[in-house]
Order: sequence, then structure tokens, then C-alpha cells
Amino acid sequence: MTTAWTNPPKGRKTATVYVKEPGGFRYAVQAHRVRGQLIASFVPGRVMDDGELCARYAGSTRMACIRIINRV
Repeated sequence: MTTAWTNPPKGRKTATVYVKEPGGFRYAVQAHRVRGQLIASFVPGRVMDDGELCARYAGSTRMACIRIINRV
């Protein structure tokens, strides 16, 4: 999963991204500035159940989610 904050404040070099996996497992990752954006990229370490994988930047009320469908 890759997240991008496309218009962060100019002085902001890092940000915390909160991730919520299907089933409720939660953790935080660090985003770093790349070409004017704050980018966080990570690979969840396990097979996920059906549900939503969501990410939210610290200080924001907006959350981005993608629906996970396990077709195995």
C-alpha cells in the first residue's frame, strides 16, 4: 500500500500514517517527503480477511480505504 499527502505544509518533512486492517489490527508507519509530497509505502505482513484496509494521516479527519476481497 502506498499513501501520498500531495500538498503538505512546506516545512513538514515527515508524518505519521495510521493504518487499519480488516479485522481491526492497527499500526502506524512514517511518511517521508519525496518531491514535495509525503509518501508512506508498506506491505502488510499477512493475508487479510475480507474488509477494508484504511490509512489516515495524523492531524487529518480524512481516511482513504480500499476494499479487500479474499478470493482464495
